[in-house]
Amino acid sequence: MDTATFPQQEFLMELRQDVKSANPDALLFGETWVHNPSDMRKYYVDQFDAFFDLPLYEVLQGNRDFNGDGILAGEGFPVLLTTLFNEEAEKLPREAINGPLDGISVEEQDLNRDSLLNYYRNLIDLRKSHKALHEGDFEVAELETSRIGSWGFVSSSGDESILALYNFGSDEQEVVLDEFPFNIDELIDLITENGFPSPTPGIEYK
Repeated sequence: MDTATFPQQEFLMELRQDVKSANPDALLFGETWVHNPSDMRKYYVDQFDAFFDLPLYEVLQGNRDFNGDGILAGEGFPVLLTTLFNEEAEKLPREAINGPLDGISVEEQDLNRDSLLNYYRNLIDLRKSHKALHEGDFEVAELETSRIGSWGFVSSSGDESILALYNFGSDEQEVVLDEFPFNIDELIDLITENGFPSPTPGIEYK
């Protein structure tokens, strides 16, 4: 539910009862724009099954009306995260917190090199190890695409240049660059570390 803090809580409780009566397996998900983790508790159990962790979002991303004022942008103090997590652990019901053997806990994902947790850890390490990914020049790549949903950029710092291509769709896409944005003898996929021949007119990569 969008803007779940707007309706009266009595309405949300009644809505939950009606929805669960019609479909006990239905998931009620709320967008609860609150700033304090403890304020999320009153929307849990008797109203929603889950909701966005917006207090954590605000610490990481910063004020949603501005750019670059959160911890992810290098602003603020990481100690806020510890305070926030402690508040959430104390204020939310125990059943709302992942258990150690639920298939998605840190304990389980930590040991699985292919887990989502380790995937994002690797992306963070990748960003730290390449200056072109966090400083230098940035420009949006000019692409010809087979359908809507692809996007890319070129980021450069010193003698390092990185081309990043994204597919936000659910299907494979063909992307064409009229001209490769920089000269290089060999292309390296930074995620898989696979090498590819130097880009030349008409060459295809898959």
